[in-house]
Amino acid sequence: FLLELTDALFEDDENSVAVRVDVDQVEGYWYEGAGIYRNVNLLVADEVYAKPYETVVKADIQGNVTASAILVNDSAFDRTLPVSWAVLDGDTKVAEYTEEIRLPAYTETPVSAKMQVKNPKLWDLEHPNLYTLELTAAETHKEVFGFREFTFDGTNGFYINGKNVKIKGACAQQDFAGVGIGLSDNLIRYKLGKIKEMGCNAFRVHYAHSPDLLRACDEMGILVMAETRMFGPFPEALRQFEDLVRRDRNHPSIFIWCVGNEETYLQHSEQAKRMAEKVVRAVRRLDDTRTFTYAGNDGSAFDGINAGVEVKGINYIRNMDVDGYHAEHPSDPILGTEEGCYVSDRMSLATDLSNQSILSNGTVTMGWASTPKGWVKYVMERPWFSGAFLWTAFDFHGEAHPFVHSAFSTYMGSIDLAGMEKPAFYYYKAWFTDEPVLKITPHWNGKAGQKATVTVFTNCEHITLKLNGQVIGDCDVAKFDAPEFTLDFMPGILEAEGIRNGVKYTDSVATAGAPAIITQSLILPCESQADIGIIEIAAVDENGNVCADCARKVDLAFTGGDILGVGNGNPMDD
Repeated sequence: FLLELTDALFEDDENSVAVRVDVDQVEGYWYEGAGIYRNVNLLVADEVYAKPYETVVKADIQGNVTASAILVNDSAFDRTLPVSWAVLDGDTKVAEYTEEIRLPAYTETPVSAKMQVKNPKLWDLEHPNLYTLELTAAETHKEVFGFREFTFDGTNGFYINGKNVKIKGACAQQDFAGVGIGLSDNLIRYKLGKIKEMGCNAFRVHYAHSPDLLRACDEMGILVMAETRMFGPFPEALRQFEDLVRRDRNHPSIFIWCVGNEETYLQHSEQAKRMAEKVVRAVRRLDDTRTFTYAGNDGSAFDGINAGVEVKGINYIRNMDVDGYHAEHPSDPILGTEEGCYVSDRMSLATDLSNQSILSNGTVTMGWASTPKGWVKYVMERPWFSGAFLWTAFDFHGEAHPFVHSAFSTYMGSIDLAGMEKPAFYYYKAWFTDEPVLKITPHWNGKAGQKATVTVFTNCEHITLKLNGQVIGDCDVAKFDAPEFTLDFMPGILEAEGIRNGVKYTDSVATAGAPAIITQSLILPCESQADIGIIEIAAVDENGNVCADCARKVDLAFTGGDILGVGNGNPMDD
C-alpha cells in the first residue's frame, strides 16, 4: 500500500516519519511473522509525476508495445511539456515516441503511446530477455517488461510463445531457518535458485509476495502464478486483489492470476460462481492480457468458483476423477494448482512415529495427497494436463502434520527449512531435468540389524546396488520410477552404479565413525550490508564422512557481522 505524506510535512524543518505495524491479529495457518519484514520506501517526486502503479506496458511477440500512464500535476499552474516514451534493450534505445501534453493544475491526465520494436528478443524460461520502458515527463519513470505470449489449450496444455511447455511448479511460504520471514533479496534468490536446481520452472505465491521475488523470477526465467489471499467481490477483498494486480501486472514472469485457494465452505455454490465472475471482471479491467484460475480442493466438481474462471485449478488429483472430467469437458484447460503433500524428514531410514521420525523418501503421504511419483507420472503422461505445483518446495513454520502438537514446522517440503535437500529433491531433479542423476538416499548410518530403506533417485536406465562390494540388488528403471531397497543395516560402503545412454555413473555413501571435525562451508555470501549470508556447519569423522545422525550442540561465534539465527532442518528442534 501507498500513503501520500506531502501535506503532512514541515517545509522548513526536519521531518520524522514513523511506520508502525499492528501485529495483534492472526491471519494464516503458517508463521506470519510480526513487524516490518519487507522494504519500506520513501518516494520523492516532482510536482509533475507518473502516478505509482498506473504505468502499464503491454507487449506482444510481434514487437508491438502499448504503454499507458497517469500523469499527476500537483501544482497550482497548468503545465505544457513534452512527454517522451522509449523502449530500451539494456542501454540501447530500440523504440521511442514523443508528444507535447497540457496538464491542467491539480489534475490527473491519462497518457499513452504505441511503439514497435523490430525483431524483439522474447522472454522465456531459457532466455528471460528483459526490456525497459522509460517515460519522461518532468522526471523519468521506468518499468521492466518482456515480450512473451502465454496460452492454454484443453488438448495440449500450456504454451509459451507458441512452444508447448509443461508447468513444473513449486509452492513456498516466505520464511527460512533463523530469520523467520525477514528475507533479504539475496536469500530470496537463493531459495528460487534451489527450486530451479530441483528442476521446477514455476512458482506459486499464496499472497502478495515482495517485488524483490517477482523481479528475481523475471530475471531467472521462472513462471509465477500470482494469487490473492482473500477471495470475494467485497470491498476489502477486491482492494487487496486490485492492488496486487496494479503493482505486479508488468512483470513478464506472471502467467496467470489466481482468485483464491480452498474456500471449502463456499466454493461449490452458485453464489460463489457469481462472486468469482465479478472478481474476474473487476481485475480484467486492470489487466486484460492474462487468464484466471482458482485453487480448488473440491473433488470432481468444477461448479462454483471454478466455473467462473477459464483454467480449472485442482488441489490434489487423489480427490477426484480428473480423467473423467477431461473426457466430459475436453476443451477446458486444467492446471494442478497444488500437488504432493507427502511428509518426510531429511534423515530417517524408517518411519518411527514413537520417535517422531518419518521415512525420508516421500512415500508417506497425508490422506489427500500423492507421492512424488504418484503425481508427477500422472501429470507428465497426460498432454492435456498443463502441469502442477508441488506443495511444498521448502518446509515452513506451521501446518506441522502429522505431529501438530510437538513439531514447529511442516514435514511437507522437498527441501528443509534450513535449505538442505531432502531425498525427494533428487526425484524431481531426475525427472524434471535433462541432467544425469544418480543419488543414494538418505545416508548409511544406523544400528546393526536395523531395517533400513534406501532409495536411489535416478534417471539412469539400469542400476546396481552394492554393499561392501557385494551386489544386493539391481533393476531396470522405468520412467518416473525411484528404486527402493529395504535391507538390514551393516556398516560399510553402500554404492550405486547406473548406466544412462551407455555412460556409467556412480554414487556412494559410507558409514561415518565418531565426529572428529566441524566443517564450515559458505553457501550464500554477503555482497552488501543488506544481504544475509549462509554458512553450513557439519560434523564429519576423521575420513570426512558426514555424521548424519550427530545431534550435539555446537557453540558459535562470528567476527565481522552478526549471527541472525540458526537452523538444522529438524521440525522437532527449533
